[in-house]
Amino acid sequence: MNRNLVRILGSGLCVGYARFVPGTFGTLWGVLLAVLFPGGPWLAFALAGVFVLGLPLARLAEQADSLHDPKWFVLDEVAGYLLTVCWVPLLSGRDALSWPLILVGFVAFRIFDWTKPWPIRRIEEIPEGWGVMLDDLMAAIYAAPVVLVSMRWLD
Repeated sequence: MNRNLVRILGSGLCVGYARFVPGTFGTLWGVLLAVLFPGGPWLAFALAGVFVLGLPLARLAEQADSLHDPKWFVLDEVAGYLLTVCWVPLLSGRDALSWPLILVGFVAFRIFDWTKPWPIRRIEEIPEGWGVMLDDLMAAIYAAPVVLVSMRWLD
């Protein structure tokens, strides 16, 4: 695959090149997808699509920079955010996420992705692009219960 195309797609159409907090800007793509694809099955479908695209691109991004988990690669954040919030419509029976839950999911996911509690940092070390993608999915597994508990008060 063309190296420039890897960079454009992997950086979330270049938001991964933001000077500050590129992962946070990348997560905003996940928010946009959650708004565009409301409902649990649609969010799960979007998550699967981002993961299927992101895994080979993560491997190619690592090869392109000879660096593990390049900061500009943000599809992992998109997938992580989608996993964080895709449970809400499925468990609540609603067709879409409310804005307060979108925000709680955003903040919770960013905190767990940034702090990387055990075993996220270990998962991140897995080679061939897998660690790049899976560590954010693990952060989502930590963040999702925060969102689900918040449903009681915010939805």
